[in-house]
Amino acid sequence: MFVSSRVRLLIVGSVSVWLSACSSNSHPGRALHGFDYLNAKTSAPLVVPAPYPKPQIARDYEIPALKPNYRYTQWVGSKVNIQPPEQIIDLVSGELQVHNQQPAYMFEHSSAQSKAQTQQWFITILRAYTRHFGGNLVQQKADPLTFSSGMLTEKRHIDNGFFDSKDIVFKSKFTYEVNVSQSGRSVTLTPHLLYYRRDPREYEQLTNQIKHRLEIKELNRVIAFVANYQHTHKARTMQSKAMSVAMRSIDLQMQNNEGVATLIAKASVPETIRALEKALSVLGFKITAFVSEAGKMTVDYDQPSSSKLADYGVKPVQLGEDKYYLTIGGNDGNTQITISDDDGVLSPARLNKIYPALKHLLATMSKPQS
Repeated sequence: MFVSSRVRLLIVGSVSVWLSACSSNSHPGRALHGFDYLNAKTSAPLVVPAPYPKPQIARDYEIPALKPNYRYTQWVGSKVNIQPPEQIIDLVSGELQVHNQQPAYMFEHSSAQSKAQTQQWFITILRAYTRHFGGNLVQQKADPLTFSSGMLTEKRHIDNGFFDSKDIVFKSKFTYEVNVSQSGRSVTLTPHLLYYRRDPREYEQLTNQIKHRLEIKELNRVIAFVANYQHTHKARTMQSKAMSVAMRSIDLQMQNNEGVATLIAKASVPETIRALEKALSVLGFKITAFVSEAGKMTVDYDQPSSSKLADYGVKPVQLGEDKYYLTIGGNDGNTQITISDDDGVLSPARLNKIYPALKHLLATMSKPQS
């Protein structure tokens, strides 16, 4: 089969990008499409004990090979590994499918509550994906749900030495068919290539073979983006949860049980301890010993800084002793604190000298200071 010089150069140029990505030191053997996967080194290698055979490498994501008589077959097709790195499995799961002879990918969405929720989830990601490459996601049909991508532009730097480095711009247009299962547990994406151009050269003819290869590449690029999006979203969610915990005000109450005073904080033990350490420092207490497993804390009392007290709006505490012992424990989101000296647990009258200041500080020290 005769292959035009333009087609040959385009394929070789495209594959050069893939090979440069595959030869990356940080992600060896993987074509990354410019996305930041989780570092492959964080994934523990699979150890298969004898006599069990090692699992075979999945071929689902392989770019279809060109015809055998093509002179550059050693650099394309099955020789180019574009399988998704194993470290994205925790973030993206699914399988490659074929719909009406078109390559498609079924994304699993196990946390889905409804079909509408999954549809909104995926369209949000797809819109972010097209925007990332300069496109604009526009709905074309409702049944089946179909979108146009707009013009997607990707700039890649080809470094083949000092005299042969250049930037190549790839432009493409797709329509995306999106099918969400009734349960919402899966969504299938089928891309249809409409236009492809490599600046400054353009394909004279998009054969079915080349079109199929480019649609497989597009699926891999979307999978990569979904993985990156999920990873970023997960990190933001964890950060948001951490911030909400840090910003939560801790309510402190004092209980009098037959002359024995106890403090009850409406928060977990770790939250309470973090706020308590800051509050005690403001009030002039220095922690000299803390055994977290036993919940035992020893503090020495000294005259606090009057300016520091004023900054937090509390008055000086006068207890008359220099060493105190705190016992801290709890469950069900509540933390119990008892304070004692060498004579025993403090009476309600003595504890009340420090309680108002502690109550105020635990409600404020648990919040970030501006």
